[in-house]
Amino acid sequence: MTGDLTDSPEKLAGVLKDIDTLILTIFAFDVGIEANIIQAASTAGVKRFVPCAFGTPCPRGIMSLRDLKEDVHDMIFRQKVGFTIIDVGYWYEISYPRVPSGKFDSASLVARNQIIEGGTAPNMLIAKKDIGAITAEIIKDERTLNKRVFVCGDVLSQNEIVAIVEEKTGEKVELTTVCSV
Repeated sequence: MTGDLTDSPEKLAGVLKDIDTLILTIFAFDVGIEANIIQAASTAGVKRFVPCAFGTPCPRGIMSLRDLKEDVHDMIFRQKVGFTIIDVGYWYEISYPRVPSGKFDSASLVARNQIIEGGTAPNMLIAKKDIGAITAEIIKDERTLNKRVFVCGDVLSQNEIVAIVEEKTGEKVELTTVCSV
């Protein structure tokens, strides 16, 4: 049986029948479609739902996308669906600045040449390519059922990332500063 993520919860429940673990990997800003999927997972008796979190954890009110994901988590809790929420932090591939020579352009998804609030806040970082293997290890461990799991490859501030890039390339990075005040 096949379905579309935008199908009704009833139709999706039929697709999810006999599924033990559902890992949702959707475009980050498509979080609005998760309500139907959560309802369907609950109806179908899915034992573990891994929502599309895979991002940067922070309290509500700081990042609007994270707020939307927390709303999804609240839906999971209300439906009493077994879950594992996996937060991996910021991807390396979108965390480092562009250097004038363009040396890293082929490896970067988005160059970050803005320093936010002084650049001193620690950031969880992970390589995008590692997320799948780490997710598989996490869901094999029964202790992670109904838990939030935080994983990362490193914790660095923006200033530390810039210093590493400048040291490795010998180039001075051009930056702009962004303040919320």
